[in-house]
Amino acid sequence: MKGVSFSSFVALVLLLSLAGLLTPSPGQAQELLSNPGFEDGTTGWISYPSTTIFDIVGPPLVHSGLKAASLTKDHTKTGYALIYQEVAITAGQYYILSGWVIWNDEWLSNVKLRLKWLDGYGGTQIGNTIEVAAPDRSANWQSLTTGPVAAPSGAAVARVECYTYVNTPDPATPAYFDDLSFTESPAPQPDLVKLNEFLPAPRYVDWNGDGNTNSNDEWVELYNSGPTTISLSGWKIEDAAGHSYGLCAGSIAPGEFLVCYHNFSLNNGGHTIRLVDDGNN
Repeated sequence: MKGVSFSSFVALVLLLSLAGLLTPSPGQAQELLSNPGFEDGTTGWISYPSTTIFDIVGPPLVHSGLKAASLTKDHTKTGYALIYQEVAITAGQYYILSGWVIWNDEWLSNVKLRLKWLDGYGGTQIGNTIEVAAPDRSANWQSLTTGPVAAPSGAAVARVECYTYVNTPDPATPAYFDDLSFTESPAPQPDLVKLNEFLPAPRYVDWNGDGNTNSNDEWVELYNSGPTTISLSGWKIEDAAGHSYGLCAGSIAPGEFLVCYHNFSLNNGGHTIRLVDDGNN
């Protein structure tokens, strides 16, 4: 190889190899978060409020790699504690937020991932907060995901949060977070979530367990026949007259049957309804 020294050739090969590592492979979504696995410590993350204690821990308290995040409050304080990042997004595009958490202290609650849409960096929130919480206390890592969610019209920035709530000062164990991911996603296939059953006439049964028997005991049951968790943010039930009713918050996991209670004002003598996703499909 005339005109190129061996050392220059090696440097070129290393540079091209590094470029390959930093470039997503075909079909792999590009990670939008900075330092999503906390391998660079607290870099890229902002804690809030000032009483939040945000630390970095090592093995064995990691899901992968060498580091993870711990989150709690100043030992004299109660209330919420969170860390966040804000990243540029495109309105109308679908995104998925996912990550791993440990919630293993009875004095912590609401250990969750949250997603907010803003009109700019540090700007005004647009639409509802999307969140997914750890279902149970466990010493093991639990996987959380929002499933595909669409950024609403007017949104320019997504705020990704790791969140917990401290019920009593100085809990023994903080909440742990690791291996977060926030990426673009294809739009979900709405026909994978099906309207399985509905009850227009609850009569004298307290179906929702609130101690009352009334029209709030009406319910619809959904079934997710697809392979991914799907957020129900923005989904609704619509009748033939064009009236629409919001569904329960949260998401529906693959293979899950989910019952949503609400006063849907369904006609007891017969009613035609349809399930509408957040894209009005």
